[in-house]
Amino acid sequence: MFEYMEKLIAGFPQDMHQAIDRLRFIGVMPTDMQNVLITGLGGSGIGGTIAAEVLARRCSVPVCVNKDYGIPAWVNTHTLVVACSYSGNTEETLAAAHKANEAGASIAAIASGGQLLATAETEGWVSAKLPEGYPPRAAFGHGLITLLGLLQGAGLYNDWDATDLHRVADVLEQSQETIRNTARDLAEKLQNRTPVIYAATGLEGVAVRWRQQINENAKMLCWHHVLPEMNHNELVGWAGGDKRMGVLMLRSEDDHPRTALRMNLNMDLMRKQTDCVLEINAIGTSRMERLYYLVHLGDWLSYYLAVQRQVDPIEVNVITELKNELARH
Repeated sequence: MFEYMEKLIAGFPQDMHQAIDRLRFIGVMPTDMQNVLITGLGGSGIGGTIAAEVLARRCSVPVCVNKDYGIPAWVNTHTLVVACSYSGNTEETLAAAHKANEAGASIAAIASGGQLLATAETEGWVSAKLPEGYPPRAAFGHGLITLLGLLQGAGLYNDWDATDLHRVADVLEQSQETIRNTARDLAEKLQNRTPVIYAATGLEGVAVRWRQQINENAKMLCWHHVLPEMNHNELVGWAGGDKRMGVLMLRSEDDHPRTALRMNLNMDLMRKQTDCVLEINAIGTSRMERLYYLVHLGDWLSYYLAVQRQVDPIEVNVITELKNELARH
């Protein structure tokens, strides 16, 4: 029941290497865009959430994320729209891509097949084909690298190269056993708890990834929030917190110093309500190393929570049931 997901997570660094090597096959991108919209949902869309955060302080044009059937009114002929759907058949993403095409946007598609790649071929969109056979959430090692390479090809940034990204994957591979041990320890401490995930604003995409992986792999409800925003609302809710909660505070040396101070003070306040307040520090010599470290750690945590709960980390029957019902209407 667990072997396949274990294999997929363990293969994450190799997936990154393969994706980096495929970047040179991406088609020519437009380089005169005034804004960018990345549209995608779930395991296919999380790469866009993280990419938008990574590029927020590097890119001279806005990079926004869309997770719906529609698109913002500002999408026009000066917009690059990147449609991400691992299956290529996500109905919301297909609808958004269609509307973007009507608005005259330049469109690029990232998928393993399906209607999205078929439409890209018909319409002449730039496209990048991902390897088939993965659960969408497990294709993250391929998806984010491909998306970043595509955006670099559009001239949005130029300060990373293949060597840098290969180094990140090498570090993950070399640290895999240590990361697994850390994840096992976190899972033990979270037994019979509801995970509550916090991170600084610049790491919200990583916090979302943790939440989504725990949802899908471990079949658990949890939630996330970001600092400093949660200090203006959710912190008050901790007056009703209790020992059923397990706090996961994701930290990085990239956090703003004042936000880091807030995290320290928040943990002191939360310890008055629960004895499970866990501080997780990102490890790495660059922002990308630290980001990928946290992503990989969260993936392993979700796996060990699934093992602990004896649930199949692969199956997502409730999503399949929903899609089947939608198809009837």
